Amino acid sequence: MAQKPLTIPDGDRAALTRMTVSRRTPRGESTRAQIVLACVEGTVADAARRCGVSPRTAGKWKSRYQRYGVEGLIDAEICSRYASVY
Repeated sequence: MAQKPLTIPDGDRAALTRMTVSRRTPRGESTRAQIVLACVEGTVADAARRCGVSPRTAGKWKSRYQRYGVEGLIDAEICSRYASVY
């Protein structure tokens, strides 16, 4: 089954590029942005190979981007009853 090429708006492309080069962006988020940008240029398998992740991981982040946009690539806050210090 052929994959549909990923297309992203120019504004998202700029935001993803900033995420990949910024020193303030956590490494995981930077890798996710690289995966999405690589998916624009080729297949999920190609993106996975280029980014050093499994094809399953690359597909997961491509899907997450398609569903939620750039915000879907950002780590969620962890809410836990153990998060507060007594």
